Amino acid sequence: MKTCVKLAASEVVTTMLMFASFPANAASPAEALEKGIYNEETTGNLDEAIKHYRQVLSDALKTEGLAAQAQYRLGRCLNKQGKKKAAVEAFKTLIRKYPDQKELVAKAQEMLPGQLKLLPAPWKSGERLTLTMMLPGGQRIGIIGCAVKAGKRDGKDVWEMGVRRYIAGGMNSGVSTVIIDQKTNRPIETLWDHTLLGRSTAKWSDSKVVITKTTRDGKLETTTVEFDSPFYSNDQWMFGFRQLPLKMGYKTEVPVRVSFTGGNAIGIEVEVTKKEKITTPVGTFDCFKVETNIGQTFWISDTPERYMAKFEGGGVEALLTSIDHDKPVKLWNEKLKVAATVPAGWFHYASSSANDEASGEFRLIAPDKFLAASVKVRKKTLLSSDERESPDAWADSLIQTSKDAFKNSNVRKDSRKAVQFAGADGVTLAIDYKATGRNRTSAAALAFKGELAIEVEVSCEADVYNKSVNTFDEIRKSVTVD
Repeated sequence: MKTCVKLAASEVVTTMLMFASFPANAASPAEALEKGIYNEETTGNLDEAIKHYRQVLSDALKTEGLAAQAQYRLGRCLNKQGKKKAAVEAFKTLIRKYPDQKELVAKAQEMLPGQLKLLPAPWKSGERLTLTMMLPGGQRIGIIGCAVKAGKRDGKDVWEMGVRRYIAGGMNSGVSTVIIDQKTNRPIETLWDHTLLGRSTAKWSDSKVVITKTTRDGKLETTTVEFDSPFYSNDQWMFGFRQLPLKMGYKTEVPVRVSFTGGNAIGIEVEVTKKEKITTPVGTFDCFKVETNIGQTFWISDTPERYMAKFEGGGVEALLTSIDHDKPVKLWNEKLKVAATVPAGWFHYASSSANDEASGEFRLIAPDKFLAASVKVRKKTLLSSDERESPDAWADSLIQTSKDAFKNSNVRKDSRKAVQFAGADGVTLAIDYKATGRNRTSAAALAFKGELAIEVEVSCEADVYNKSVNTFDEIRKSVTVD
């Protein structure tokens, strides 16, 4: 995530006119301010930005408005560098010296310690929200899952917050866990693991974060980032937005650090721009529309639970599709009369179109590991003529498809066997192969019942599958077709 602040064109024109009379060999305050903004926001050269802001401040008597801007941005730069005490002094100076600059004074006040007010947690232990991600055309492509439960850590009451990101196919998948102090809402420990971005863990205190990253070759690299005052962890804000005292016109800036990118500091600017009614599969909510400076927008329900009803970012929309608690959930497809049970703690979504009368699919996603299963039911006519002959013939087709895609594909010894599920005779098998340098396993259970073809499938890293065989069997046994 990055902060992007633009200087309005009218401000640039006005300030250029105001200081057009400055000598050619000296940067006007307006020019110095523009250079400071360029170095802060575009190049990231904070030392150079601070130099230009201080130049503007040297002409403060003549240019109070610009000086106040520079004073505020000076505080922001010091804040980004982790120099919290110096940043606080810069903001206090703005409030003291430029009281007539009311908008900047209000922003500076929000940046002072203790100014970010969080409400008590609105969730209950065991809550599990699933937001289903969709492309602009409505195609469902995955989920953002948020789960939270109460716990203890070193005698403290804590919240264990889990965020699960999953894109269909499983090759773009993330797991993160944040443990925060219930009293202060500050992070204690975080874990970030992503199939593409790698793995890192972090231990937090009020003055530093110690980050341990696992490199592609399995080595551990440790980085310590020190700061003058506490920060929040990036991923806890999938929950933290629900604790803000939201109302129309509410604005604040949240100081966070992103452990999986090395602990860099980000100021998430938050503003409630309107209230909107959002309709979801679990109900219709009056919501606060919360816009940020990082290209993401959140709709938080104006209810005691403060549910995240909708999210937009990166060209994707995510809509709240289920509110569960830490117990198994039974899914039902009315069109095809198919049911399956989601293991306790897992997330889920229906990936088929609402108008699809010939097929249906449930996706079940584990909360804390790169493991997802699917329960697919379709009319047999959607299979090839060879596959329709029997479940064994269908299994032969899957084996051949895997061999065509992966030269090192092999059926795991003793995995192919006859089974019964969904009230029908079927077959199971597991195929081992290597992809993107990793040992992976795809397992399937196949059966026919009447005119329906039933498939329960899982694809994951081989060691994850080895530890999850019993869970896969439980999902298979839960499938029923009326």
